[in-house]
Amino acid sequence: MPRNPHHRDPIVAAVLGRYAGGHPVAAGLLARRPGHAAIARVWLLGDSYVLRARSLSARTCAEFVRECALLSQVRGELPFQVPGNLATDDGEACVLADGALWTLHRFLPGHVLRPWQQLHRAPDDERRRLVETLRVLHDATVGLTTARPDAGWLVADAGVRYGEVRESLPPAVRARVETALERHAVHAASLAPNEAAFVHGDFHWGNLLVDDAGRVTGMVDLDWCRIASPVEDVAYTAMMLARDCDGGRPRLDETDRVISWYGLAPRHRDALREAMILYALFDVHLFTVARELPDRQRYVECQTRLLAGICAEA
Repeated sequence: MPRNPHHRDPIVAAVLGRYAGGHPVAAGLLARRPGHAAIARVWLLGDSYVLRARSLSARTCAEFVRECALLSQVRGELPFQVPGNLATDDGEACVLADGALWTLHRFLPGHVLRPWQQLHRAPDDERRRLVETLRVLHDATVGLTTARPDAGWLVADAGVRYGEVRESLPPAVRARVETALERHAVHAASLAPNEAAFVHGDFHWGNLLVDDAGRVTGMVDLDWCRIASPVEDVAYTAMMLARDCDGGRPRLDETDRVISWYGLAPRHRDALREAMILYALFDVHLFTVARELPDRQRYVECQTRLLAGICAEA
């Protein structure tokens, strides 16, 4: 493995060494962490490659296999570019090292307009454009026949996360989350194949790439992508736009504007409210376990207040 004095982290250097045969330039580039990647472990290698690490578990591996299979099926149908994982010298799609699953992909052109920590500061035109871009994604992929719907994913995943944070939540919130799990399971089971679309699962400006003219060109961080109800993506984006990461009051009235901008059919509004609860819970858990997140407890408290607010209104 070639030595690289720029890589102060020996694990990063070791992982890149696994790609040195097919992509020797990657092993020789300076690895730097983007400032907005507070939870995701991401390194930029010049303007050529991106290295990413995900906490390793049996669940991580299963989700990675599912993600790769889905993207290989639908890549040609998507309106925006998505990363393609490069193979190691041994022909593997990832590297397992230091308690993490590592992937390497070529750098996609474009830049992040606004990281998730600053989404609450976005002006109205940015908010509307984000939601309208989501509609473009769904319209381009609705009724895909190349991949089977995974309609139960959100309920199953949120259920696991709920079990891990349940005791930290007030009784009224617990009761409402359990109702949301039941109701969204019914909605997901009723999904017709021609209504399913590609769901990103983490759709916000921090995971989109734009060109110098502001046009969206790419999507990243597709860990939770699937073929499912578009309502789930709309609910996640609405939840993100309602959160104030500076600790201010949640903008719960933003949901009606998101519904209007997206053009969500009235019959899906109840399902959106239930999915918003599940996604707010999702991030309570995410912040709880994100040990590397600076000021983590503040984010946990902020997200818990948001969850309680959505539960009280929904």
